[in-house]
Amino acid sequence: MTIIDEQGLSEDHPRIAAEMEQGLQASVSISAPVADTAELRRALAHVLPALLDVLLRLEPQLAALLVHLASKGSEHQEASPAIHNLRPNLVFDPEQSEVSSEEEGRLHSTRLTAQERAVLRQFLSAPRQWFSATEIANYLTRQGLLSARAQSPERSVMSIISQLRLKLADNQHMLIRLNRRIGYAIFPQDRMG
Repeated sequence: MTIIDEQGLSEDHPRIAAEMEQGLQASVSISAPVADTAELRRALAHVLPALLDVLLRLEPQLAALLVHLASKGSEHQEASPAIHNLRPNLVFDPEQSEVSSEEEGRLHSTRLTAQERAVLRQFLSAPRQWFSATEIANYLTRQGLLSARAQSPERSVMSIISQLRLKLADNQHMLIRLNRRIGYAIFPQDRMG
């Protein structure tokens, strides 16, 4: 039996592994039907202290390994965002920063700018939720994609959304909608809609 050690968590691995192996062998020997409870108690009295000792020595290593594996899992989730269906035959791939559409059996892909990608990701984080131009500008500024000293951040946002609509072929403004009193929202359409 080997214990995975990516961070040099212990020098006792061979000894601990041998003790665990002994504990496992002992547990196998008592897994057969037991004639009476006294025999079971004797077997458990022999195995449990050794198993408990091994588990107590492994606990810090297991905890460190679990933390390490959990951090790897969250890194992987952030590294590969899901592809979003915006409407039939139109998808957004955040990882590739492009939108792809299929028309007459031909696939067309268009790259998005960093600003367009950020705006689309913000919209998709809360579909059908309205964002004011000021909220979007503040989001882009926090992301380092819009200068805090821009003369008219709201106009910049309008321009970014206009370019994004062109790339999404959203000529009717059915995907990214504007309510002048509230702001912008995205309304992805499923296959039926």
